[in-house]
Amino acid sequence: MITKEQTKLINEVYTEISHLAYLKSFQYALNEIFKVNKQEERDHRGNSDWEQYHDTAATVGLMAKLILCENIIVGALTNVDIYEPYFSAVEMETSSGMLRAKALGIRNADLIKNNLKAEQISEFRELDYAKLVSKELQPI
Repeated sequence: MITKEQTKLINEVYTEISHLAYLKSFQYALNEIFKVNKQEERDHRGNSDWEQYHDTAATVGLMAKLILCENIIVGALTNVDIYEPYFSAVEMETSSGMLRAKALGIRNADLIKNNLKAEQISEFRELDYAKLVSKELQPI
């Protein structure tokens, strides 16, 4: 079950990355990846009884922000040169939103690492999608 603090953290990190994207002219790419992530999240949830078994506070938009920022941060922390081949064939078969977010993180690694606070990154990396969407209360 997602807490107010976790929701706030996701929104703060997304806002910070969005601000950096605006300043460094990759806002369009960020918005396009966010749209893809939202659609992939909708598809993942399907038309079934999602709300019956999952926390409705973990909205499609919020989880799309989580996945987007999580993959940008992962990309930024990989220490891969932007011209070095990085993605495996298995990864390329998965989510295009996730790969594009990772690539955006790799491309803007210094900017991300220099502007997000270390504790923010650390807290963010501890967020677990499955626990956030679960209806079960998580220990604090």
